[in-house]
Amino acid sequence: MKRLEKSIGIATAAWMRIAPPHLQSCARVETLRGGTLTLAVDGSAAAFEVDRALRSGMEASLRMAIPGLMRVRTRGGGGTAD
Repeated sequence: MKRLEKSIGIATAAWMRIAPPHLQSCARVETLRGGTLTLAVDGSAAAFEVDRALRSGMEASLRMAIPGLMRVRTRGGGGTAD
């Protein structure tokens, strides 16, 4: 349990350090399992913005900041966007 809390804490700290403020307000770290970081987003528009930022280099920055991270995905209230 402590290991899970530590990895979520590291992921959250990295997200808060790397993501721009407008993305921090609409997305948050939900889980980190098996090398996949899941971000909960407020809606489809937010998912689009986060996905675009991830493809533009933010995912690479998160990979460098979070040990063992292989993939970042987003999950909105109505469904899943990868």
